[in-house]
Amino acid sequence: PVVDKFDPRRRIRHRLYRDTTTYRNGHHYKDLEVLNRDLRKVLILDTDDESYAMQPSHGITVPEYKHANDPEKKDDALTKLVPFLQYCALAGLPDLSAELAQYAGKDLATAF
Repeated sequence: PVVDKFDPRRRIRHRLYRDTTTYRNGHHYKDLEVLNRDLRKVLILDTDDESYAMQPSHGITVPEYKHANDPEKKDDALTKLVPFLQYCALAGLPDLSAELAQYAGKDLATAF
């Protein structure tokens, strides 16, 4: 439902969920190598950076939403990433992980 709301035109062609992860040592890992896709065109959004540890240069950590800690009840972490993701989708970048590397150690939504 979140991705449907975020991507109403269905531009995100492949949506992967827990059933497509690699389970090892008590943790689910998203292994992009099994996708058989050009990894320069793939990003992972997750609340746990360990989930994309197999390809860390492709991951964007989104803060986990904690309803009880938000008096305004406003979860906007994904919404704040929209400008960056739109830019990536429309600019025809040759390597998304290289673009993402420019923001290493920074809050992506704010820095972009």
